[in-house]
Amino acid sequence: MVCSGKWQGATLLIAPASEQMWKHAGQPPPAFADPSFTLPPTARILTVQGGNDSIVSAASVKRLHNGSRRSQCQLLMIENEDHMLFSSCTKHSLEEWIWKLVSNVSSATQYEKSKLLSSFDVSS
Repeated sequence: MVCSGKWQGATLLIAPASEQMWKHAGQPPPAFADPSFTLPPTARILTVQGGNDSIVSAASVKRLHNGSRRSQCQLLMIENEDHMLFSSCTKHSLEEWIWKLVSNVSSATQYEKSKLLSSFDVSS
């Protein structure tokens, strides 16, 4: 949805199986930096992945993020966690992850707003 431009907002991905789904469909797996997948400028993605995940490999999620702009796409790799993230996926950590994502969106919005305002000449 994000790569197609149909969704342009904040996105929290937890152990995304995108590479497996694309391969199952006979398609090459995507990457956020792939020119055929244009991320909208307002999109912000935080991916949380277990380093010991045997279902969704850490390598596949790293490939998804390879070459992406850090300001838009962040990867939080939790070592010693599996696919279920039992130890890490708590109410408190979900709150932190969402707060991190919202803060990223908020700072981007403030930056874009200040950039837009600075383009106007108010001295005349």
